[in-house]
Amino acid sequence: MAGKAGTGVSETNVAIIVAAGRGKRIGADVPKAFLSLAGEPIILRTLRPFEACSEVHRLVVVVPEDLRARAEAMFAAVPVTKLAAVIAGGP
Repeated sequence: MAGKAGTGVSETNVAIIVAAGRGKRIGADVPKAFLSLAGEPIILRTLRPFEACSEVHRLVVVVPEDLRARAEAMFAAVPVTKLAAVIAGGP
């Protein structure tokens, strides 16, 4: 992808989706991002517009360490082509 004219630098826009909170205020057993909304986990509903945006080239998702494998499995089961990494974060 071409960057600024004449610089030889390519542009890559990365969206970082932070879903590493515990969601304690809502009183659920799992973090809010993993709850279902209209039959789909909120984290997937959040990711889809970035996946569809032509100006976003890569996605990085931050989740709690103990839910990282669950998130990776969830993303592997749906067509997500821009996912660059699922990393651990949060309190």
